[in-house]
Amino acid sequence: MPPYYSHGLGGPPMLTYKEQEDFFDDKSRAQIRTDFDAKCFLCKITLKRDEEHFVPLIDGVRTFNACVRGLCTRALDFHDAANGLYACQACFRLYTTTDDVQRKFVLMPCIPLMLYALHVINNALDEASRAQTLDMVFADLERDLSSTPERRRAAPFIHCYQLHPLKPPRADCTPNSSTLLVTASSTTYLIYDQDPANLDPQIANTTRYCIIEHCRRSGSMHAPSRLVHFYDQHSRGNIPLWRIPMRSPGLFFGNADAAMVDKPANPELYQVFYKLQYALIYKRGLPRNYVPEGGYKCWDDFENDDDDG
Repeated sequence: MPPYYSHGLGGPPMLTYKEQEDFFDDKSRAQIRTDFDAKCFLCKITLKRDEEHFVPLIDGVRTFNACVRGLCTRALDFHDAANGLYACQACFRLYTTTDDVQRKFVLMPCIPLMLYALHVINNALDEASRAQTLDMVFADLERDLSSTPERRRAAPFIHCYQLHPLKPPRADCTPNSSTLLVTASSTTYLIYDQDPANLDPQIANTTRYCIIEHCRRSGSMHAPSRLVHFYDQHSRGNIPLWRIPMRSPGLFFGNADAAMVDKPANPELYQVFYKLQYALIYKRGLPRNYVPEGGYKCWDDFENDDDDG
């Protein structure tokens, strides 16, 4: 297994490209490949064995601590296949920071899901509800998609993730450096209205989304290849989302939290992300010195398990 650098919350993980490549063992790689049907999680091209790359969501102690601090998830074993994404080399470089390459963007739960999570946390009445991980909030939504207006509005977006650039566009930004070509794939088009009383899709607070599906599903259609723009997504028509059903939304959120995205890169998305980030850490109303079920996990718990193995 590769070494893991514990920089603490103050510094990003600085794995080398080789260490990122060697993050998972053969068993985990095989499971990740199966989970994604040998297709890149972003651009959806089918990969041969010599073209595939494996991207860890928890890639260092900073991401691990972000997941723990916000009670985002209990899926904290960074050796496990559930921590991995499957990518082509180009998307691996776009999504991963190594010692010589700065990632371009993160994926985080989409606005409809984050607004739903905010609603749940802000209206939690008992300790058990307030102590839910972000994963538990969305798992509960998946079990009951329709009993409240909030659930019905969020339900179509289960497992959907939205792209947030790390930094605003540079002055020398070009289409080649700020777009991603997604190959022909199953796609679902949805309209989301932030005001549940608004039934008019022409009113400004409605948003049109284009969901790039993990696999064909009811209501989806086969869409041709398209360019996804990192910036000004709202002004370009349908905002792209990726549906990734076999991975923890809490891991994606913690990964985005640790990356420290800049607000000017996507102000609307950042505003919702920041509100949820703040609520997860500071607005749960849990007792002082609260310890979650099973105790707080630390990075050494898993490093020591690996050393013992």
